[in-house]
Amino acid sequence: MFRKLLIVAFAFLTAACVPIPAEPPTASEPPQKTEQLTECPGGYLDMLPGQSASDPVLGSLPAYIDIVGVDSSLDGETLTAVFYLRGIPEEIAVNREGVENMHLEYMWTVSIDLDGDAKDTFDQTDYTLDASYGARRVSTDTPATVRPFRTALRVGVYKHKHYPEKNETHLLEMPAGAQLHVSHEENTLTLIGRVPGITDESSILFSTFDILLGQDGVSCRPS
Repeated sequence: MFRKLLIVAFAFLTAACVPIPAEPPTASEPPQKTEQLTECPGGYLDMLPGQSASDPVLGSLPAYIDIVGVDSSLDGETLTAVFYLRGIPEEIAVNREGVENMHLEYMWTVSIDLDGDAKDTFDQTDYTLDASYGARRVSTDTPATVRPFRTALRVGVYKHKHYPEKNETHLLEMPAGAQLHVSHEENTLTLIGRVPGITDESSILFSTFDILLGQDGVSCRPS
């Protein structure tokens, strides 16, 4: 799973910025459970659009990547995905020491497999909907800066183009604009984007990532 979150950073950094709406939507309490879950092949839960789930608190992680619940809905081909986090700061440090130039520093990601048959291989992910920040360091001693959390992130829908013979995956930004809503009051990060070909039988997987401090996802339930 860790390898999945590090792949193809350059595609994100060269994509065009998408305007971020100023007002987040009203959020409810974090979901407690979902009645139907799909598979859990790689340690994190694959879900169906429209499902919700809760996740245990991990005090070892920063609050902004600690998932406590997720929710989703599908309207045609427009996916809305809500991360309920333990906390979201007003500001976030970027270009920190130890993060190389052009490497993804933070990500909040929903991986989408259109036909719902993902088996823990990144090559079977067809699209991702995510908010991310890619480090921009002119030199190794470039100092870290602090930026508003909401405006630091880039949001987009990306199509995965796989090259199995090279063991590479290229990410192509889709032209339809994605949206990011952040609520500090509700501690929610909401992603909205059009995913061509998605249906209520597709699978989606939520994950978060801080290159220096760890990652999280929706934990698998005991069988």
